[in-house]
Formats: sequence, C-alpha cells, structure tokens
Amino acid sequence: MGLSTDAADATDILLIDFRVSCRMHRAWPIEVALGWQEEPGQWQFASRVIRPGADWRETDWSQDHAEDDHALTLDDLQHGFSARRVLVWLHAMSRNKWTLSSDPAGTFFQIGALARAAGDSLGIGHPDSLYDALDERTDEDTASEALRAFFDAEFEAKPCSARMSVELMARHWDLALGAVKVEAA
Repeated sequence: MGLSTDAADATDILLIDFRVSCRMHRAWPIEVALGWQEEPGQWQFASRVIRPGADWRETDWSQDHAEDDHALTLDDLQHGFSARRVLVWLHAMSRNKWTLSSDPAGTFFQIGALARAAGDSLGIGHPDSLYDALDERTDEDTASEALRAFFDAEFEAKPCSARMSVELMARHWDLALGAVKVEAA
C-alpha cells in the first residue's frame, strides 16, 4: 500500500489503526483512524466510525470490548459511515503514501472486511509494520523494541479509540526519529 520503504520524508507516510467489534477472529471493524503529515512535524488525524455491514453478525459484537475498551455502542455505529465510504476515504488518503500499522496483519484483515462489505477492494494493499519501518530508520536494532514497550504501556488507557492509537503511533514515530526526546524517569 503506497511507497517503498526507501521513502524518507515523513510527509510520505500514513499511519492507520482499526478498532474491532470483539476480541474474536470474526471481529469486524467499528472504527478506523489515520495520521499523516502535510508539513514535517505537523501531524493531522482523522477517524471514521463504521456502520455494520449487512453480513456482519451481531453475535460477533462484544458490548464489554467495544463499549468499555473503545467507548462505542451499537447505536453509535448505526450513525457511522458505510463500509464503501470508509474504503473510498482510505483509498484516497493512502495514495502515494507508505502506509504503516502497529498490527499490519490485523489491519489488512479489517480492510478485507470493509472490501467484502463494499463489494470492491479499490486496490488497497497490505500495510507495512510500523516497527520494521522504525528499525530501518534508526541506528539501533532495539529502537522499535523499546518504543513498542512505551507504546504498549501508553495504549493500556481505557477507553482507547483508534484515533488515540494513531496519535500514539505518531508520537512513537517522532520519538524514534529523534524529533522528540523522552526524559528518563
């Protein structure tokens, strides 16, 4: 999805994260968020709540997971965007971008769920790993491991929306590339 890993300009990346209906493998997407830079150092964020597709089963909904962990109710989803509109938005936003996710396989699975509900994939491909991208751009092989631990600790906040996750990924990206320094505790 997008540019090669040689893309060095931060304005060429797109961060993506999904929130899902439950913790089971049949989960369907309930929210997607994106983060990007139009100017270096100036992050922009946007998210879309996703209306359930006709073939998405209510039995694959967990009130505890979606409401407690992500603060989204089934009623909220009924007012969300259709899978087709979300997919068109993702396609437009990912054009000429190197798309990164903290969970590339899970993200690709959710893009597939959107594509099946919309009846068209629009050619959106598999995102790359945020952590692999960080390792490629830093001198230390362990940079992404240390930052993954930081990210995982920050991510434990409840409720956590997809937008919050993408904002953390952006901070993570900036930390790894030295744009922001973390004070030792």
